[in-house]
Amino acid sequence: MKNEDLVVLIVDDNPNNLKIMGSIIKEIGYKFVFAQSGEQALAFLDKKLVDLILLDVMMPNIDGYEVCRKLKDRIETREIPIIFVTAVDDDESESKGLDLGAVDYISKPFKPAIFKSRVNTHLKLKKALISEEKSREIERTRNELINRAIDSGSAQVAAMVLHNIGNAITPVKIDIDNILNNEAGETINYINSCYEDLQKNRGDITSYINDNKRGVEVFSYLGELINALSEEHKKRETIFKKMNKTIAHISEILTFQGEYSTRGYETYEDLNLIIKDAANMQLVTAEKKGVIIDIELDDKLPRLIIDKGRIMQVIINLIKNSFEAVSNLAENRRLKINSFMENDFLFFTIADNGIGIEPEQINKIVKFGESNSNSSGFGLYYCKDFVEKRKGVFEINSPGRNKGAIVKIGFPKEHIIEGSSRKLRGN
Repeated sequence: MKNEDLVVLIVDDNPNNLKIMGSIIKEIGYKFVFAQSGEQALAFLDKKLVDLILLDVMMPNIDGYEVCRKLKDRIETREIPIIFVTAVDDDESESKGLDLGAVDYISKPFKPAIFKSRVNTHLKLKKALISEEKSREIERTRNELINRAIDSGSAQVAAMVLHNIGNAITPVKIDIDNILNNEAGETINYINSCYEDLQKNRGDITSYINDNKRGVEVFSYLGELINALSEEHKKRETIFKKMNKTIAHISEILTFQGEYSTRGYETYEDLNLIIKDAANMQLVTAEKKGVIIDIELDDKLPRLIIDKGRIMQVIINLIKNSFEAVSNLAENRRLKINSFMENDFLFFTIADNGIGIEPEQINKIVKFGESNSNSSGFGLYYCKDFVEKRKGVFEINSPGRNKGAIVKIGFPKEHIIEGSSRKLRGN
């Protein structure tokens, strides 16, 4: 913030005093406005706020003390610093002004150097407070958007779960429709007609099966029906096995959802298991998009101290980004996930053979609200922020456009529990 951005209100009923103080304020680079009475000052501040008020005490109708009291009673003006500038020079008057909320007291006649110093001091303090408030506002906005990204990640996991359940249920519905609408009804009707024919001809069954055309063929038909029913039984068995498998899959998906709901606290976790679960939760989408997921994990990794739900969201965000990156490839759509230890850091990488990233774009795509697609632009920013807040490493590398990309994430020793995940799993 520059000096000319700040405005000083000078309140004095003496035009000569206004002129002198105004020229000094202008000389040191600040803007100023003036009022020749307490009423004018209050009316002006009803419409527009200023950054500092220089206030005379002895004025007609409403004195400076009363003006100060009224300003401190208003929410809009109570934080504006007030300096009393007055010829009333005694300890009691100064103490009264400071008790009312003034920040300083300048006696008339004043020396220009002292006046400049006092005004500069309080305006510099005001600039610092404004800057601090702006920083807090930026931080509040940033945190709010990060929280939205976190919520979006949770919603994304939930939406993905519902999507996977929908994909799992669809074939079950088709199988049930087939059971209800297939040829079984015709088979049952034909069996009934054969039974009725036999009932009608039971008095002379020999003649019926030897002479009647329908009777002659009935055993052949019944043989075919037995074969058809056997085949139908096999079909039913296959269908019900598929349905049973689907129900188990839905149960597994729901278990994932409960297990990875954002908890807000950190626990000892096996990163490899989380990576496998994230990949499993994306298998249906991978199959639909024709993407092959290769996983190579170091089974001797130590455990990681992490919020399980949030690291899951990070991994899912990155997998989905890779899906988008390879979506335009005609064939051989692949992504690869690795985990390993390196220089006391626990790393995992997610690489794809997709559209790649131009070198000058790498830093841009992880900035606040930036996106290469129609998404909110918080996904990569949230991932980077989550990792770096834990003093971790977040890197994106790409040889260039159409040459794929790799995201590398690592967590330092302070977030690692010594000993392998495999050994600690039962703890």
